[in-house]
Amino acid sequence: MRDTTTMSKTWMRAPGAVQDLRSLAGELGAQFDAVIAQARIERRFEDDPDSPVQIITWDVWKWGFPVETTPARRAAAQLLDRWTELAHRLLAAAAPETVAEFDQHISVLEAPVDLSSSGRGPGAPDADQAADRVRDSLAAQVHLLNEILGEEPEEDLWLVPDTNALLANPALEEWQGDDPATIVIVPQVMRELDRHKLHHPNPDIRDRARKLVRRFEEFSRRGDTVEEAVPLAGKLKYRDVVVDADMRTTLPWLRPDNADDQILASVLELRWHHPHRSITLVTEDQVLRNKARRARIPTDRAPKPARAEERPRPASNRRLPIVKVKNAWVEQRWPPNRPRSMEPLNILVVELVNIGERSAVDATGTLYFHPHSNDTRTTLQTFQMPALESGGRWPLEHTLSLPPPGIVNAQSASIDGTCHDTDGNEYPLG
Repeated sequence: MRDTTTMSKTWMRAPGAVQDLRSLAGELGAQFDAVIAQARIERRFEDDPDSPVQIITWDVWKWGFPVETTPARRAAAQLLDRWTELAHRLLAAAAPETVAEFDQHISVLEAPVDLSSSGRGPGAPDADQAADRVRDSLAAQVHLLNEILGEEPEEDLWLVPDTNALLANPALEEWQGDDPATIVIVPQVMRELDRHKLHHPNPDIRDRARKLVRRFEEFSRRGDTVEEAVPLAGKLKYRDVVVDADMRTTLPWLRPDNADDQILASVLELRWHHPHRSITLVTEDQVLRNKARRARIPTDRAPKPARAEERPRPASNRRLPIVKVKNAWVEQRWPPNRPRSMEPLNILVVELVNIGERSAVDATGTLYFHPHSNDTRTTLQTFQMPALESGGRWPLEHTLSLPPPGIVNAQSASIDGTCHDTDGNEYPLG
């Protein structure tokens, strides 16, 4: 059998938002050092030292810089904007009451990079003292962020796919890589799949969307996919996000009426609320990839689907989960709420059995009844079966409105549907 480890996907990943913030702090500190090393402190009012305006103002001193430092000051201002934006987002998610404390230091940091003639002064008559004030303000912000966000161990990678990535390779088992990862589905993607399964003009896309939605429903039967991830295959897990991103508070250039922007806003909220987690957006859309780059979100493409001959095959068919109809019969019963004066109900009992060597999990299908011959069949009910171990049996019951004709046996019933083995591979029922 082919060694499936060669099929593992190596995912693009980047540090979480906290690490991104700390890298920004280092860049910002170095840029400030380069700028203020060339600064001088000047009096704001040189013509008349006894001017009443000078006497009543608290801002007597101003920064002075050679004109050639302007590009470096602009670069520092841009870094400061990125630093402040990300810090605000993380603090607002973790401890919004601390945002005001963080903001107390912003004016000191903005002063040396303000290019206007009326910018805030350094608050000191000496260049070294003014430089210390800038460094101390940045250090105070870093200290506050470290206290609030703390240190946490690196967690498994979260993969947030858009709809096109899922449709490009709906075989989710092929998404597993060498390291633990979790596929996270956001609400906008689930809505798009629901639309595609009914209304997409391409029948292949409709079929892929239906299968994906059905699989997601099966995953939810393994556990609460909103509260925690459930196993999918190997080191790969699955979970759902059920709350849409708040487009009023996201990045101002994201549009609430744009589906891709809604997905991007959801990824950003995940980053802000899980700041130590590495989160990658999986998309085939180049426009969305460009937007993600501007938002500092790492992106990757869905793994290419393996050719049928490359996919791993079991050593023998008996190693598969094989769920079939074992037997069928009719029982007459009086339910507790049915008076004995009435006729009993005819209950069709269909016993399923797994004759394979692997457990069948998350089975979902349809039960059919063949009242006359195998050429005609009546749909009785759909069913869901959480798990059926190798050699295990499971009864399906259905109330018949009329007595069945003739003898009822294993040939009187059939099933159609799918199940999975414990590695997430899909197999037909029946």
